[in-house]
Amino acid sequence: MMTWIYQTILIIVILQNVITNILSIPVEPKTSIHRLETRYYFDYSIGGNQAEKDYCISILHLTRALDCDKARDLAEEALAKAKNNFPESTLHNGSGDAYRHCYWSGLLTFEFGVSGAKGFGDRHEDYPKNPSGEKAMDLNNNNVGRTVASQIKKGDKNALSAACKQALTDGRLKTLN
Repeated sequence: MMTWIYQTILIIVILQNVITNILSIPVEPKTSIHRLETRYYFDYSIGGNQAEKDYCISILHLTRALDCDKARDLAEEALAKAKNNFPESTLHNGSGDAYRHCYWSGLLTFEFGVSGAKGFGDRHEDYPKNPSGEKAMDLNNNNVGRTVASQIKKGDKNALSAACKQALTDGRLKTLN
């Protein structure tokens, strides 16, 4: 029995070393490893912070990179939708920002379930320089997005958009301006 445990531990240590060595190999900018380092994490269009990077780059959970890439793509989709539906002046702390958070959290809920969406949304707001009022507003709007997404047919983006707009009209989404 003990031999099996020692062998398992040895295999884990060897795999960790192999993965660490592979990830430390210098590569040309167009390779997938560089793409992981830039596109998924450090150029995270939704403002990647340390909590997001720590989650996404975990050596013990390499498949998270794919989830983080999907979350980033959904964030870009939500931003584009907000830009198409709201004036530019409302995209920071206004109605467009509230809608974007609701819609993004709804898309995340479709993709990862309520718990997964909450994880991405909470990590996104978890950074020291995030003003407390903005954080509270965004966490509220993320929660509304998860709630409305869980009440409509999974994947129905038109219904999600309409539900987020209705939540804004009803005053369930919060803004600071």
